[in-house]
Amino acid sequence: MIAIALADQNELIAFTRENNVQQLDLLITKLRDESHIPKAVLMASTRDEEDKTLIHIAIDHNAQDVLGYCLFQTRFLEEEPTILHQLINNADVRGMTALHAAAANGDYYAVHDLLKRGANLHLADHSGRNILHHALCGRSFVLIEELLCGDVFGDLFKPRSSGEDGEGVSMDVDSGSGSGSTATASKSCKVVETLLLAAAAEGHRDVVAYLLDHCADHEDEEEINYAFARELALSNGHDDVVEVFDRAQEGAF
Repeated sequence: MIAIALADQNELIAFTRENNVQQLDLLITKLRDESHIPKAVLMASTRDEEDKTLIHIAIDHNAQDVLGYCLFQTRFLEEEPTILHQLINNADVRGMTALHAAAANGDYYAVHDLLKRGANLHLADHSGRNILHHALCGRSFVLIEELLCGDVFGDLFKPRSSGEDGEGVSMDVDSGSGSGSTATASKSCKVVETLLLAAAAEGHRDVVAYLLDHCADHEDEEEINYAFARELALSNGHDDVVEVFDRAQEGAF
């Protein structure tokens, strides 16, 4: 990792939080000219007190201009995969990546841009929360739909080889056994159930309704513990969520 003076890092971070892309570019260009180090490498070497990169900070502060600038600079790292990984997949002190932050903010386009640049879909934070859980927190139905239905995020439910792990915690539910299709179905089912339980416990009525509608067409829906999810909603006082389960039960899911 390149060493950047703390004062310069603090200025870069401040400009990012302010969404001041002009001043950010002026400073990072100055540092590049002085050090002959590419801008993207300088960005990858800048961290705040929580070990967040400029991309992560920009997402946290909805600094869209700076985020676009930083993501544009990553194209110069195509031949530097290690540095690109450090910039895109860096985890902060809580284990959250920029991808997690974008999902938690419901920032659909940032999620897509990060994935295009190699963001690791399979990482979880130190609390074990993956992109699905963060999308739930952001109440992003578009993200949840794509995560569950396997469109842009189709490889989320694919069995993984041992050489595909990145830094952080893998979001695999279990290693499974048997055929690849069985393992994939099992993982998909368990991830859906995990999300359903979380949504029920936290009172996310609309998310529960969406998930139950999704589960109605799920080939392994009999494995999902609807009764426990309903009990979680009931015990946490979410009567409106309980009603959603009851209506779904009447329709036999």
